[in-house]
Amino acid sequence: METNAILSQITDESHLPVSEQSLLFRLKRRAEIRRQIKDRKSVQENAPDRIADLLEEAAVTIYNQNHMHKLNAIKIYYDGLREGVTKYAHWKDGAQYVGTCGQSLKQALEEIDNLEAYSLQLHQNNGQQGALA
Repeated sequence: METNAILSQITDESHLPVSEQSLLFRLKRRAEIRRQIKDRKSVQENAPDRIADLLEEAAVTIYNQNHMHKLNAIKIYYDGLREGVTKYAHWKDGAQYVGTCGQSLKQALEEIDNLEAYSLQLHQNNGQQGALA
């Protein structure tokens, strides 16, 4: 995802006290402030501000790492769920079942796959709407 697109997804937390603002928001906001100071040489010369660029780069890097961490956590959770369901499945009449309601292991694993796909899609949609947790 492009840097500007990621920066635009960082939730505005200016209404919160600084101690409650996220690091992502504070990095983005400091870069914006640096670029608006009219006495700065880079602003007067309309040149790039390397420190502001680094602040934004750090914010984007942290955003991407948080995003990947959440995706990995979702995948690990469902991998563990699959493992547990498979290990505790029982045999009856030549087929494997889970629980006491007669659901086959295959049906249970398909349901887990669907839930994982839904969770991943939900996470992707939240990221596109700018909802950072």
